[in-house]
Amino acid sequence: MVVELRVKIPKRLKERLESGQIDIDSVVQDALEKTANESDVRNALTEANQPPECRRIEASDIPPGSYMKLPGLSIEEYERMTDESSWEYIEGMLIHHSPESNLHNAILNFLIYRAKKALDPHRYIVRASRIALSIASDKPEPDFMVFDKDDFRKVKRKDGSDSEIIDSAPILVIEIVSDSSKAIDEIKRQKYLSKGIKEFWQVAMHASPIIVKVHDLKLGAYEIKDYDKGEVRSRHLPDFSVNVEDLSNPDGTR
Repeated sequence: MVVELRVKIPKRLKERLESGQIDIDSVVQDALEKTANESDVRNALTEANQPPECRRIEASDIPPGSYMKLPGLSIEEYERMTDESSWEYIEGMLIHHSPESNLHNAILNFLIYRAKKALDPHRYIVRASRIALSIASDKPEPDFMVFDKDDFRKVKRKDGSDSEIIDSAPILVIEIVSDSSKAIDEIKRQKYLSKGIKEFWQVAMHASPIIVKVHDLKLGAYEIKDYDKGEVRSRHLPDFSVNVEDLSNPDGTR
């Protein structure tokens, strides 16, 4: 959905906008992200207490379901602090997610099964959960990603070695959305758009029936279509598809 706003502004400000002195798109984007960050994410999670200045921050300082404000976190610091649990670094917050539900894991395993069955492993790379994606200073961890094998690369550390953080833009990203993750997933949608990810699905497992929201990148914005039944087929990976009904019973459809 696109919302058009019309506002009256002073003449001097209008002249600065027209001369390019102010990047209005950047200003609006920053304002939207700040609003979402303040009003939703921080209400959905608990802020962890900062340790004393004499002690460096460890992963154990941020319990599951919590976040800590750590602006300017480097790749090396991120890798040192995070372990095999579910972490994300978004908007200067290091977030430690609560463990996924049984349904979440079952849907994810089903998606992996369908992708590996349908996609040519010589052309595509499938990655799922606990793998960070580099988007400027952010490091979200999508639930499911498919990459072009010829364009797959990782972020370099300062010493020139490969990190485990992926730099390439996935062809397809899928997020499995719960009530507790909705706020964060909305912010991540904007991050995926800025990365130029062509196709992004949200599997709303908290809805009844389950809804798959398909975001298709067109002319710099996502065109969104909802599916609550039948087949959902990837536009950019036409061999990959799922039936919405199967997502409600993922263990019984393989």
